[in-house]
Amino acid sequence: MYNNKTFIYLTLITASLTITLTACSTLQPTQPQSYHQLTWPKRLAQLKNLNKWSLRGSFSIHYANRTDIASYQWQQNHENYQIKISSPLNLVHLDLYGNKQQITLQKSAHEIYTATTPEELLAQQVGWELPIANLVYWIKGMPAPESYYKIKLDSYNHLVALKQQGWLVNYPAFTEMNGIDLPHTINLENPQLKIRMVVKEWKNL
Repeated sequence: MYNNKTFIYLTLITASLTITLTACSTLQPTQPQSYHQLTWPKRLAQLKNLNKWSLRGSFSIHYANRTDIASYQWQQNHENYQIKISSPLNLVHLDLYGNKQQITLQKSAHEIYTATTPEELLAQQVGWELPIANLVYWIKGMPAPESYYKIKLDSYNHLVALKQQGWLVNYPAFTEMNGIDLPHTINLENPQLKIRMVVKEWKNL
């Protein structure tokens, strides 16, 4: 059981982390006048062709009356990916890497786990049900190709709302990388949890 001093300390940490994440969300998304006007088929084709990239950012995940905050780095090379996740005070520090055949999660040199899906590994080892297989597509601002979806587009034909596989995904802001408009902020929600992702930097590999 926490004493009063410990409770106050943890409360201050939580407040500080919340302020930090909020500050990240204001990192200069591209202004609308700089957006690229494309038809949706052309924008979708552009995003499909973007298959070697890296990004870094932060996210919050709210579930079961608690909120976790972490930073992440994601590198994608066609079907292969590596995601590094670390939370404040190193409460969570892991590498998640793999492809459609096998996923590996490494917490330390002596803690290495494998599974056939990233969702299974994260749920077992961290308690997070992050839709990684779909996020490979969603994080670029496009629906996953293998299941039914509904979309809403803005006047520039950016994807601004997506319903797919029980998730509602919203895109409040976009940024630009090498002439491609990409999400700056992503909000994901299903009946069990809410996730807010902020992308600080996109890079084309």
